[in-house]
Amino acid sequence: VYLAECTVAGRNVTGYTYGKEEPTPTYDAYEVGDEVTYNNVNYYVIKDSDASESTVTLLKATPLTVAEVNQYGAGHINKYTSDSVGTAYDYNSDGTVGGMAYYTSETCGYINNNWVYDGCTTDYDQSDIKYVVDGWKADKVPLSTEARLITFDELISLGCVEKQTTGGTYLSVDDSPIWIYTTTNNIVFHYWTMSQYKDVEFAVWSQVGDKSFSRKNISSVYGTVRPVITISKSALN
Repeated sequence: VYLAECTVAGRNVTGYTYGKEEPTPTYDAYEVGDEVTYNNVNYYVIKDSDASESTVTLLKATPLTVAEVNQYGAGHINKYTSDSVGTAYDYNSDGTVGGMAYYTSETCGYINNNWVYDGCTTDYDQSDIKYVVDGWKADKVPLSTEARLITFDELISLGCVEKQTTGGTYLSVDDSPIWIYTTTNNIVFHYWTMSQYKDVEFAVWSQVGDKSFSRKNISSVYGTVRPVITISKSALN
């Protein structure tokens, strides 16, 4: 006897076979820091995912290259010109600072060098950095259920600690895994988070030093793209 989409013993069930409930599916279990590869791209697990969960959340091991950001952000951001910079940053044709990922108008930056910001946003869903991430996702991780940047809360969960200095607030990474702020070759890179820096409308949290995250204005030189994905575990097998 096969029963489906009915009530058995007061419970809604999706499948019974020969009077027995079908077994609960199990999946691979992952721990924070596990290294995985999908579609020839390397990632680190940033959230524990036990055998009852069908998905896992991963941080790309390295940021996108300049060429990748130009490719996936084509038509939405100014092109980068230097692999040595490798950031979501360029100058507008009129000489103002702009062209980075977090912007909604043709110009994002300060006006006449007086630190009055125009055309900028720290809203990830409204920013042009989303075009880069979405374009990369469609090319590299079509099976993922989500693709975005890392959040402030995720950095905290990975061991970063909020501290105060005379210059302001920063996140110390002393207690976090080394892959949060360097590559396996100990190369330091700087990348954006998708979390706004407190209530500053033109600043987000970004890695700005060898071992810290702090406020970085979205028209500054620091900040490249290091995607986070949530993907089906079956895609990794």
